[in-house]
Amino acid sequence: MMAANEEIYNRFIEKYPVAELHRQEYLEEAIREFLLTRYKIRIARARYEGRLFPELLIVETTCNIFGYLYVQHHSDNEFSLVQKTEFDRIARERIKVCYAELGRPVFFLHLFSGNDRPGIYFMTSEQIQDILLRKLEVGDTTPFYPEKGMMGEFDEFIRIVKGRN
Repeated sequence: MMAANEEIYNRFIEKYPVAELHRQEYLEEAIREFLLTRYKIRIARARYEGRLFPELLIVETTCNIFGYLYVQHHSDNEFSLVQKTEFDRIARERIKVCYAELGRPVFFLHLFSGNDRPGIYFMTSEQIQDILLRKLEVGDTTPFYPEKGMMGEFDEFIRIVKGRN
């Protein structure tokens, strides 16, 4: 029996080719369309020139902003130290913005298309902040990079967002 996350991932990939998902704008539009057509979750786009704010807004049925969404595609199973270091730097910058200025939940959605458990996973800004703080407390200087085992699966993300709409 196929796991729910794998089934959702396969439905997503049927409609949106993996080869195109490396283009950030295409990925974001694909996720927006998929969430709207399949789950009736509306994602709006906002342009924040020169700011690190997430450009994708999760919109409630009342048109209020429930939260924010970052989306990223990972096609490899192994990542270089340079990739991990860059991801760590950007994640830290985004987490600072999340806590200093946004005041709403921020979800980091990761689509993995490699051979090892392909699927759509997520973490919240709170989870990432906790991980970064724990690393700091123990003096761990290795770059933070999302691991699937630490992340929630896409159907859980849907339940959280739908619970607010």
